Parts: sequence; C-alpha cells; structure tokens
Amino acid sequence: MSQRNHRAYVRKHSRRSGAYVLPPDLVLLAFEPLPEESPFFQKALQRADPRVESDLRQWDDDPPYPSSAHVPPGYIDWLVEVMHGRRLRQEIERSKERTLQLAGRSVEGQIRILKREKELVQGHWEALASFLKDYQGGPREVTMAQHLLQWRARAVFQLFCQIERLS
Repeated sequence: MSQRNHRAYVRKHSRRSGAYVLPPDLVLLAFEPLPEESPFFQKALQRADPRVESDLRQWDDDPPYPSSAHVPPGYIDWLVEVMHGRRLRQEIERSKERTLQLAGRSVEGQIRILKREKELVQGHWEALASFLKDYQGGPREVTMAQHLLQWRARAVFQLFCQIERLS
C-alpha cells in the first residue's frame, strides 16, 4: 500500500461521518511498508518451511509472550522479515477462502459477512492496541506484539476496502 493510496483514503473518508471511518492510527499501521526486498520475506512468502513454521506459531497468539533471556544480534530483524512473509502468505490464503465463502451470495449477504468479520478483527486490533500501552515484555516480545497489531490493522483495512467496493 502506497502513501498515495493512504492520502486518497484520507481524502475520501475524512469528511464522512458514521461508524465506517477507521481510526487514523489503524490506517497508518495498515500502510506500513513490507520488507519486500528481503530474501527472508520472499522465502517465507513463497512457501512454509515446517521446521521454521513450528517455532513461528507462538507469534500468532496474543501477548504476553514468554520472555527470552538472550536474543542474538539481528534475530529480531530476521524474525520480523520472516513473519511479514508468512503473514502475507496467510493473508493471501485467507482471501482465497473468503472469495469461496462469498461466492454465490447476494451483495447484501457478502457485505453482511464482511462487516461481521471486520468488526471481529477490529475488536481484536483494539484490544491488542490497548494491551500494548502497558506491555512490559522484552524487545523481541514487544516488537512481535506490534507486528501482530500491524497485521490486524492490515486485515481490518482490507475488509473495509472490500466492503466499500461492494457498497
């Protein structure tokens, strides 16, 4: 998502009133760039490595996360890049599943399903954002909680855009 898309979103929705306008901090997080040039991102995006995936699943859950006494230099950067690729792969898979789920339904039915999912994900985003204000985990744990918050923001924004296109 580019800065141009972000500005277009703000222009289109800044004068709107009602419950359909997203929180600005959510939108800003949704537009954070991905490390697309990273080989770790690209590898995780292309395929799941079962040896690595099992260790990464812990970051799918909400914090607090177990703290680690020692985090090797560069590990957090590697972890973030791999998780971005993994989450984008999962997002693409979820989008395909959603397309199948919505197939054959009326526009109103599709909107209803998407709004329900958006409200659920946005509620999870809000709860995590609130939790992070006081989270005292280590650098790795806080970084991964913020990473999860970013991806929840992306999911909310994606659903929001899908609803807007159908409306």
